[in-house]
Formats: sequence, C-alpha cells, structure tokens
Amino acid sequence: VQAKAHLLRPVIAVILCFLPAIAGVLYYFGDTLARYVSRQFVAIFVICLLGLYAVWLMADLGDNINDLKDSKDAVGYAVQLYLARLPEVMVTLLPYSLLLSILYCLGRLSRSREIVAMIQTGRGLTRLTLPFFVGGALAALLCAGLNYQWAPAAVAAENAILRKAKGQEGIAEPNIRFRNSDDRRLWMIGSFPPDYNRGAPLRRVTVIQENKDGSLANILSAKTASWSPLTRNWTFTDPQIADCTPGIAPDGESPDFTKAEPPNPLIQKGWSEVPAQLIRPGQPASQLGIPDLNDWLAANPTGTWASRGGHLTHWHYRWAQPINCLVVVLLAVPLGVVFTRRGASGGVAVAVFLCAGMLF
Repeated sequence: VQAKAHLLRPVIAVILCFLPAIAGVLYYFGDTLARYVSRQFVAIFVICLLGLYAVWLMADLGDNINDLKDSKDAVGYAVQLYLARLPEVMVTLLPYSLLLSILYCLGRLSRSREIVAMIQTGRGLTRLTLPFFVGGALAALLCAGLNYQWAPAAVAAENAILRKAKGQEGIAEPNIRFRNSDDRRLWMIGSFPPDYNRGAPLRRVTVIQENKDGSLANILSAKTASWSPLTRNWTFTDPQIADCTPGIAPDGESPDFTKAEPPNPLIQKGWSEVPAQLIRPGQPASQLGIPDLNDWLAANPTGTWASRGGHLTHWHYRWAQPINCLVVVLLAVPLGVVFTRRGASGGVAVAVFLCAGMLF
C-alpha cells in the first residue's frame, strides 16, 4: 500500500474546504473592475450550475425511481443517494456550467457595449477576462481534489445505497478479486459488508495459493473470513482446502479436498493482506480514486496476468479531467467577446459544439 498517497487525502480535503476562502481573498484584493465582472460571472454561474443539476436530477431520478419507491423510506434513501453522489455530479457539471455562464456573461457585456467602454479606459482584454480564468482555475482545483478520492467513491456509495433500498443492505459490493503478486495468492470475495473496516467478516471467500513456478498449490474456500487487527491473523469459518497436484489436470479427483477436515474455524497466521488492501483495489476501476489506483497498478505490474488498460486509463482520466475547466475557459472567452453588430450567437454555437465534442 502506498501510504503517502493515502495520507494526502486529509490534506486535499482541507484545501478543498479553504477554496471559498481563497476565492474571497482574491476578490478582496481585486480592483473595482475585477469585482464587478466577478459578481456578474458568479451570479450567472450559480444559476447555470443549479439549472444543470436540476435537469440531471430529474433524468437520474427517473432511472432510479423504481428501486427507491419499493423501499420503506423512499424519500430518505433519495436524499442519501443524491447527497452521496454530489462530488461525482459536481465534477461532471462544472465544465459545462463554466461554459454557459462565461458565454452568457460576456454576451451580455458585449451587447451593452460595456466591454468596449472598459477597453477605452486603458484596460486590456486579458485583464478584463482575468476573473474568468481565475474561476476556471479554482474549478479545476475543485475537480482535481474531488477526483482524487471522493468522486469515484460516490459511484460505490450509489450502488451501496440502491442495494440497501432494495433490501440488500448487508452487501457493499459483490464479486471482488485481488491478487497478491508477492505472496502469489489470488483472493475472490463473494461479498463484503459496508463496515468491513470495523471487523465485519467477508463472505464466500476463496483463496488460491500458487507455487513459485506458477502452478497451483492449494485452494481454500470458506463461508466467511475475518481479520483481527490485534493478532493480524485471518479466521476462516466452514473452511475447505483442496490440495492440487502439479502437472495433473483436474479430472474430478484432482485437485482433491483433503480427507482430514481442517479445523473450524481455521486460523491462518503470517499472511500480509488486510481487508482494506483486498477490497479497495479489487473494486471496479470507476470506483477507485488515485491512491487505490496506485495500489492496484503497483500490485499488478506490466507482464502479470492482469489487464492494466482499464485501471491505467482511469488513472490518467482522474488527472486529465480537471483540465476540461481550463479548456472550456480558453474556448468560451474569445468566442463570447463580440465587438460588432452580428451578435454572439455564432461564437456561442461554435463553443457549444467544441465542448460537446469533449464528451466523445
């Protein structure tokens, strides 16, 4: 486990909490013109963000209404669901809210000839549009911080809440797989509870142990598996152990379960894995933040059995997606400023078309 990446999470959370304060300090030290443009931009940006969120909420609620209405507390689960998904939605909607608000703000300033008047006072266009670039940079920082951990975790939280609404509250995520390349063990976990970090047992666990040459050594199957942080031992209930014979294909007799039943419960000492190490990297790549993706990629280097493409793509996406906010500003500012009578409709259409292409 790459501890440094995990230790950065509280630091990033604190920085995200201070982003409004940073924006307030920048506004305080700005001149009168920068404050005026900032007020116009922020007011429209908030309206655009809330409007896009309302549209998204209605569309997503239509997809999940069947799962929510059958639960005992549909309203409560709906509130939990959309509060949990807020980081994911913010990352998705911020670039498009920036686009619409900048285009509308610059279009209105252009129609009222305020931009021409500002330029005639001796201020350049770069200085006039600086508040938009500052807003884009702050939005990019917010997206980067949320993408580090909380936006991907919102996807897992959505699945857990929907399963709880359907009465499957004991399951956080089914079918987890993790490979310990150093100790040559493959873990397959049927399901795990949301409170697995507090000692709740994993369910339907299979552990495949390999020899150094890559051949199968044995297969351990158990109803549950729990880990003790005090003794650092694994405890398996209802265990079954199959010993594998090297060089002989399974034919119904080989591998054979040992004739002498193992002790129940079976206590396994000396294994290096811990529940968090198994569960987080074993989840789908879309549900993993930067620290967990680092762990997965480190545990599955190039040349191993695992396909790294999906996880590596998500790792790059987590870092690249915040740049969309800056790209949107670079597209919207020159296309939103108009000095002629033709209006801003042409520039708006081009900007919307280019940003729509970012979806594909």
